[in-house]
Amino acid sequence: MLLSILLLSAGLLILLWSTRLFVIQAENASRSLRLSPLIIGTTLVAIGTSMPELAVSVTAAVRGDYGLALGNIIGSNILNILLVFSVGLLSGRIRIGTTKTPRNIFLLLLFTTLFSLQAHSPVSRFPPGLILLLLAVIFTGLEYFWGLAGRKKEDRARLQLKHYPRFKWPPLVFSLATIFVAGYITVIQVENISLLTGLSTTFFGLTLTAIATSLPELVTTLFSQNDHQDKLTAGNIIGSNIYNLLLIGGLVLLLTPRPFVRILPLTDFVFLLLTTLGFCLTLFAHKGRVIPKYFALIFILLVPLYLFIIYP
Repeated sequence: MLLSILLLSAGLLILLWSTRLFVIQAENASRSLRLSPLIIGTTLVAIGTSMPELAVSVTAAVRGDYGLALGNIIGSNILNILLVFSVGLLSGRIRIGTTKTPRNIFLLLLFTTLFSLQAHSPVSRFPPGLILLLLAVIFTGLEYFWGLAGRKKEDRARLQLKHYPRFKWPPLVFSLATIFVAGYITVIQVENISLLTGLSTTFFGLTLTAIATSLPELVTTLFSQNDHQDKLTAGNIIGSNIYNLLLIGGLVLLLTPRPFVRILPLTDFVFLLLTTLGFCLTLFAHKGRVIPKYFALIFILLVPLYLFIIYP
């Protein structure tokens, strides 16, 4: 038991370090293209901070542990809102834009609903995962073109004032490979701890690995708030949740054998939908304004309720 905990801790530390390296290179690459800070957050940085979820969930799905794979996605999205967003609010101001952010809020709510329908009870004769992956490609393309437009408008001054170092390919490739190695170590040790404790890997996916794989989003949020990049903060949370659903969710559902069986109870998907709805309504209600900090306390108080609902 102690050895499994130590190996799990080592795997998570490597996962965090390699993810941070990946995010730094992704930021340099995207800023060299002079993209809008919000678009940087919702695409490359969001993909980078979603890499731990990708490594853990895909590895779990390949090993046939679909409860851990889906549980990690759902748990990460919920905790990104309840914890990461709350920390961002408490550590600085978050002002919601009037154009790109509301548009992405709508997309997040739409994709969360679609993912929940496809994952819990597929409504299409096409492979559910394929639909989500195609949407991930479309979303990335839209964000890129919106980003090109954004750099000509309200983000122009900020982008012209700063100079960023050129990104390098070797650290990017190395960090990506290390992320998947660490993800494999994490999955193996979670399965070992599950056997030793008698708790399901699904429960660990909704809690332990969800918290661990949400740490890159938390670190990115703290860095962006410290740099007064509140657009990057909001964009990272929205984008990370979208890629968790479309990219990682799509890959996991493609790897899930058909005929499709319901792996997680309906309550998990309902809580995901309600949490996302509350988050989106909060952002939309403060369009063009700064979100009051007391909303952070409201979201944090929902964490014990979440743990109570999912406890086996």
